[in-house]
Amino acid sequence: MSKESSLKQEASMHPITSIISPNDVNVISSIGNNMVISHNPNISKDEAVINALGYKQEFKREFSFFTTFSVSFSVLGLLPSIASTLFYSICYAGNAGITWGYLVGMIGVMCVALSMAEISSAFPTSGGLYYATAMLSPPKYKALLSWCVGWSNYFVQVTAAPSVGYSCASMILALKQMTDESYTAPTWHCYLLTMAITFACAAIASAPTKWIAWINSCSTIMNMLFLFISFVMEYPF
Repeated sequence: MSKESSLKQEASMHPITSIISPNDVNVISSIGNNMVISHNPNISKDEAVINALGYKQEFKREFSFFTTFSVSFSVLGLLPSIASTLFYSICYAGNAGITWGYLVGMIGVMCVALSMAEISSAFPTSGGLYYATAMLSPPKYKALLSWCVGWSNYFVQVTAAPSVGYSCASMILALKQMTDESYTAPTWHCYLLTMAITFACAAIASAPTKWIAWINSCSTIMNMLFLFISFVMEYPF
């Protein structure tokens, strides 16, 4: 008896299950789109998609739409990225240069974002980078390209967090120097503050999902508020 026939027989024996195909939820599955699996109709549509991909849902879906947006918004780092360079942009490019520079750059960024959104919607799995790479690559190079993408992403994640902590520590020490002109930050001050920020971020990342969702929402609101304040302070009235 084939696997497909056995699954259909199992579904007929258990009325709480039904048969679902990856084609029914418009995804490309690692088990093949001709394969069908048993599925509980009482679960959510998102979990049905995961099941159709050949996986079992493990993580709790406790992020709202705004919370999910907050994760991406926080990763963008608009406050340190834009506010810290806004002074140079105004001086050398002016208001017109900043406006058109952002608009032209936004077109390219949106093309990349839409492409990534399309790929993510087709392969909605954890570790989507190397999974999508394997599904989109020629069969001969799937393993190699997935290995390269996986490890390159790992090194980015390992180096990105300390760099963000270092930037945050530098900004805090700069504020100290602005209020106390006699203070000069030694290297070990910056190092210890960077380590403290990194450990604090690690503790937050280990918190329950609901806590992380709330923290992400609050940080996004604060990011928007401080970014607006930076624009007002930097603008040459």
